Amino acid sequence: MNINSFNHLTDYLSPTICCLDIEIKHLLGFINRHKHHRSDTSINIDLRALRTLLLYLKDMGELKNVPSFKRAFKMCPINDEEPIHITEVEFIEIMSTDWMLLYIPKRDWYKEVFHLYWDIGVRLSEPFFSTTRGNWLEIPKDKAKNRCARSVRITALQADTIKEMQKRWNEKGKTVDHIKNYSKVFKKALRHCNIDESKHLHCLRHSYALRRRLETNGNYTQVAKELGHKSALVTEKYQRCDERKLMDDFPSYKEIIESLENGVINATSTKITSTKSYYTHHHSIRQMN
Repeated sequence: MNINSFNHLTDYLSPTICCLDIEIKHLLGFINRHKHHRSDTSINIDLRALRTLLLYLKDMGELKNVPSFKRAFKMCPINDEEPIHITEVEFIEIMSTDWMLLYIPKRDWYKEVFHLYWDIGVRLSEPFFSTTRGNWLEIPKDKAKNRCARSVRITALQADTIKEMQKRWNEKGKTVDHIKNYSKVFKKALRHCNIDESKHLHCLRHSYALRRRLETNGNYTQVAKELGHKSALVTEKYQRCDERKLMDDFPSYKEIIESLENGVINATSTKITSTKSYYTHHHSIRQMN
């Protein structure tokens, strides 16, 4: 991601401009150049990569001053809207449809992997770089986005799925493309099922976060810990989703949502939620917090 950001920046900046010469006018010029064909979020990421580099050079004594990025960030704010998620109905459609011209065992394997991401809410690459120990998936800090190690509770079946994912990845030479292929296949499954084109595999993580928000009665500290967010402030974006919409998107959580609206928290088990009634569940019962 950083390499892509610096490629964008160096394509714009003249070869004669070095880090010492970068000024606010260069930042604004870069934004104006990219505004018409890239999203604000993508441009913002490029600017943050550049600011991190300049601050590092300042700490190392190579720069005296770093230009203000405040005006630039205001011109291309990070997309802070409601998180895009996969609804229960959409997930059931994906899991029950024979999408793509694949052998049944191969399609079933992809569905098993998609169910894993739906159930435990990890990022795409995390299962491949982690270690399974008993009922826990240990994600090392050097592979975590926030550079903080964390443990994710899993079942024996989920551990078997992760081990098989790692085995197949090893056989393919541990390539990044192999990991990305799961995301590409999920996108094809979405298209086959006529599901919103803006959705992707990472939306399964958002779905997990929203369900956990309901199950924990809005305990964002707990959800942030499970998701691997450094601050609960990041997790609070899931608060922007309207409970009434969530009732439509996650109908199996209707009883929980109604109990919260009425001020009564029922001791509701979530064992039979978020999947078809006849589908084998791969996660243990999570009690209300």
